[in-house]
Amino acid sequence: MKNIISCCNAGKREYGEMHWFWAVWTEVDDHNMPNDQEPKVSGFAKSKAKARRAAWDALAAMGHRRACYNGWAFHWLFSQKTKDDRPLFSRFSLGKNRWFWVAGNFLEEPIASGFAASPDIALSDAEMKVGPVQRDGNSMAQAHWKKQRAIQRSKKQASSSTALPLEFVYQCHQWWSDYDKCYHDSISKYRIVKRTQKRIYVESTEYDKSVESSGEWWDWIESTFILDRRELETIGKANRSSKGWWWNTYYSSPEVYYAECRNKSRPECFDILDLEASATENQIKSAYRRLAKSNHPDNGGDAEEFKRVRKAYEQAMNIGKSIC
Repeated sequence: MKNIISCCNAGKREYGEMHWFWAVWTEVDDHNMPNDQEPKVSGFAKSKAKARRAAWDALAAMGHRRACYNGWAFHWLFSQKTKDDRPLFSRFSLGKNRWFWVAGNFLEEPIASGFAASPDIALSDAEMKVGPVQRDGNSMAQAHWKKQRAIQRSKKQASSSTALPLEFVYQCHQWWSDYDKCYHDSISKYRIVKRTQKRIYVESTEYDKSVESSGEWWDWIESTFILDRRELETIGKANRSSKGWWWNTYYSSPEVYYAECRNKSRPECFDILDLEASATENQIKSAYRRLAKSNHPDNGGDAEEFKRVRKAYEQAMNIGKSIC
């Protein structure tokens, strides 16, 4: 027989300062939580340390000194929420002194919704309209707000001949294949959700045209990452804000990536002529004439640099239109 102590963060947004839930089970058979066995004692505290201290004090008061830690507190709290038939309550900040709230069942449209000047007033308004609610800490309010905005935008776009097309950024990298012993390019596209003056917000999951919207509120729960708008639009690529990502560079077009690959492997002769490795013969000749004129000794140029340009021109012409 064992004693169990368990703590979990129930969410400061929903439970306020006392948001760490703790519970104590005594003399249970194993670490598999019994379906209907309530904890002997439970409560809330301001921090994890205080929650553990309260649990140990409660255990000692019952005459026990030993216990094991596990994750029962979270599962117990969740099970109580699922048994509760009160409507779920959710609120979402729209800025200073402006909150949007909803109340209703998880898989249905809200029973009631509204705006309030503070989170406490939002809760009070919801309980006034639908009665006691569960402060569940879900994303219903945020998702419903985004859904309303998206529906409004789609109505405007449907009646407009200037509706904006979908926009994307591209994650590009190379991967090694053991099958044919060579590198291959991997190109994935991600949908741009929003542009601001300085930032571009991009959907975290790869775009899949075949995935259809269910029309429910959870379709509008978007996980995004941020790219620097000036950097992306100026040089054609930018790094995502998240750290520790395997491939965190995103391109405005796959062509920018391909050009970058060509330039990385271009011979020195193209570098001297300031050309891409895919330059045509006409482009090589034009670059040579420009550099030869400016570096010719008769025009006050450097004789050694003129010879260097001439040699680079001859090498580049031998390569011709090939891509290195």
